[in-house]
Amino acid sequence: MLSAAITHIKIIMEHSDIPVASHQYESIYINCPSDKVWGMIRNFQLDQMCPEWVREVTWVDGEPGKVGSSVKLTFQEGAQWTYRILEVSDIRRTLAYELVMADPASNMTAYQAVLKVFKETINNKAFVIWETDFSNDAKAEVIMDNKYKKVDALNMMARTLSE
Repeated sequence: MLSAAITHIKIIMEHSDIPVASHQYESIYINCPSDKVWGMIRNFQLDQMCPEWVREVTWVDGEPGKVGSSVKLTFQEGAQWTYRILEVSDIRRTLAYELVMADPASNMTAYQAVLKVFKETINNKAFVIWETDFSNDAKAEVIMDNKYKKVDALNMMARTLSE
């Protein structure tokens, strides 16, 4: 009886006038030496780690591993997103970046992400965390799409890099 009543509830979502960010987090264990995984993430080699998702990685300005550099990803479905590298830490094995251009155009004001690689100390394998912060104008569909694409990408990394 209760479940029948619940199906008739409609949730109306409106964007907030107060600036708030949405945070999305995914992680995976990869059966590959952490140094190798970090090296590929540090150099943004998503085309090699996730070839089913990313067709091409092109450095528009600067070079891999350099803060301020810009990199364009061409996805398999044809979309192109350009990111600016915000942080690279070899000590913390952290790569941070932000979206600066999207084709087709994105419907959010800001998108920042961080990839982190942790060393599993017993077997020297990798634990990867991928976090994204969205501006308050990002719709739930965009955040959920990003979640599922990250899950797919992390699983591709694990399949591609596992030894």
